[in-house]
Amino acid sequence: MTAWPDDDVTRESASMFEEVELDDGAVKLYRRHTNGGGRVALDAQAHSTAYIADSTWVDSGAAVRAGAHLGPHSWVERDAQVEAEVTIGEHAHVGAGAVIGAGSRLGSRARVGAGVQLAAGTVVAPEARVERRALARRRSVSSPTPGVTDRMSRARA
Repeated sequence: MTAWPDDDVTRESASMFEEVELDDGAVKLYRRHTNGGGRVALDAQAHSTAYIADSTWVDSGAAVRAGAHLGPHSWVERDAQVEAEVTIGEHAHVGAGAVIGAGSRLGSRARVGAGVQLAAGTVVAPEARVERRALARRRSVSSPTPGVTDRMSRARA
């Protein structure tokens, strides 16, 4: 490994970072996560045991906890929290400031809106949307339309 002139960064470690220009012209630095190769903003946290797929993005201030699995083409926006053992399907989206409780599952193309808080163990079906800024307690979302349906109510039907 050869150091760049007047710099402590080596060529090998420099390839682990990517610059991305935002719409407002600002430049953000992302690093490649060691488990999966996904892009994680420098000021975001991603546990070493989390898997972040190569085509997935984790934005500034977000946190991905131990054992979480983020599928391909997913996006975790700024300040969102993905708790331990969460599974996020491909093309899923977690909005800014949202909290995905431990052990929850988001299906492919599911969307959790900004500020939504999902309790531990929540299941969001593929293509479902949870858009309301609310706390969802032990619920399952199975409709592609906004709203939350209680698992127990569905089981009784």
